[in-house]
Amino acid sequence: MPHVPASLNPFVWNRPLGPEGVVGMQPFAERCARILKARTNVALFGPRGTGKTTFAGVLGAELARDHGPGAGPFVTVYVDLQHAFSLAAFASAVHAALVAHPDARLRRAAQARLRQIERELEVDLRVVKFRERRRDAAREDGAAQVLAEVLRVPVRVGRDIAIVLDEFQALRHCKGQPLAILRGALLGPDAGAVSLLLTGSLRGAIELMLRSSREPLFAQAAELELPAIGYDEFADHLDLAFTATGRPIDPDALDRLLAVTRLHPKRTQQLAWQAWELVPEGTTVTPDVVEDALDGLLAGPYVEFAAEVGTLAAGGEADENDRRALYLLAAEGRPTSTPAVLARYGFSTHSTLGAAVDRLVARGLLVRAPRGAPAFSDPLLAEWLVRTSPFRERPG
Repeated sequence: MPHVPASLNPFVWNRPLGPEGVVGMQPFAERCARILKARTNVALFGPRGTGKTTFAGVLGAELARDHGPGAGPFVTVYVDLQHAFSLAAFASAVHAALVAHPDARLRRAAQARLRQIERELEVDLRVVKFRERRRDAAREDGAAQVLAEVLRVPVRVGRDIAIVLDEFQALRHCKGQPLAILRGALLGPDAGAVSLLLTGSLRGAIELMLRSSREPLFAQAAELELPAIGYDEFADHLDLAFTATGRPIDPDALDRLLAVTRLHPKRTQQLAWQAWELVPEGTTVTPDVVEDALDGLLAGPYVEFAAEVGTLAAGGEADENDRRALYLLAAEGRPTSTPAVLARYGFSTHSTLGAAVDRLVARGLLVRAPRGAPAFSDPLLAEWLVRTSPFRERPG
């Protein structure tokens, strides 16, 4: 881990970490880099907060290494598609990634090509997204042409490039035909120097985009799962960080911290941050401190949980079933329950509960393990649900 002064909290949870602060991703990054350098696209799955964006930074550093003959350094272009709900917004996201790229040679070459596109198409790429207010066919054709030309810029630059399309599932809501345009621009015979990494948290949505023979990107990417960080690796990282900043952590406290966060990268960093804040320098972090930190998190900034569950409560019958399924799963740990438990949560049959579980997986609130029961994508949501459940049996 990077050196952090003892007076500063070393646990970063509200933004992606730099490659030097990442735990346990290096072997997977090398594997992924070699696949991309072999001109094979990759779809990378992982629930929210598990470090996909952080991994993109680690991968970029790995791609920049020389892996031997035919696998020289690649340049990475990171494109954030979180708000790419139109062709013009997609083009703007790619434009932003290119004009601000840290590699000066790529940036200058891209800027020159983008200026040429602006002259040829008579468009200002910095404000193209505002032209979405027009809804005629000419505007649609124009946006498609602009997007195609902007996507081809990395090909024209002529470097070995890996393009990271983060939050790729957002394109399923993009009007027009973004996947067809993407395929035409970057997956054709003249795009040999470009490979794609497609990342996203809604696995089911991306799988539909990649596994349906009716979709333009059918069978165009190897599908990989972002690996979980091992317990020992994470425990060693946390222990070292607490000790290096003058707040050693008790082994039982460390076990409790990792147990409640279930090794979820963001939530583990966040709970560690909160525990660090509760003790002065020279004080040991005990299990009681971890519990106080957890109480503070679940009572404070976790209004996001209340808002998410409240939205379900305000919906129709299916949404209400989803809400009750969340409480049941948090308390019981799995969807199979006795008739008495089903009745307590308002379910008449197992099939109704099963349908709710399927919808929660599609929403990204649950994830399906290869074997076993569905799990919460955010472990602290499960903890919050247990504490706030209106279905909880109370003493007396």
